[in-house]
Amino acid sequence: ILCLPLFAHKQNYSISDQSDTMHFRNYALSILDTLPMNSLFIINYDQQWTSIRYMQECEGVRPDITSVNLSMMSYLWWESKRFLYDKIVFPGTHYTRGNTIPWINGGFTFSEFINANVNQYNENIFIGGKLNYD
Repeated sequence: ILCLPLFAHKQNYSISDQSDTMHFRNYALSILDTLPMNSLFIINYDQQWTSIRYMQECEGVRPDITSVNLSMMSYLWWESKRFLYDKIVFPGTHYTRGNTIPWINGGFTFSEFINANVNQYNENIFIGGKLNYD
């Protein structure tokens, strides 16, 4: 009975070994390699976010690209994380829908965010994923 798990491991190791799988690495590189120098990349898709952040932070790929997570910017606690993005101009406390109470209380819309950063990034602003709000 003790040998059964070892036998199963030996029989299935080759089909379950994912150590050579590079799908997310290749995915992130295919995005980062196409962006112009010193771009702002606004990410609103979890697989993009994790793969690109890994490549940038852990492997040092394309440090000239500023990548920021749009969904995270929609939380009030985001204000305490803005210091991590010294090149980005935040026109309010957090990303929200326009003409709402959170917007009146200091939030910003996507268009306000783009307008605040368009000159800083020489119009090299790109988005991956769908917008939370119009």
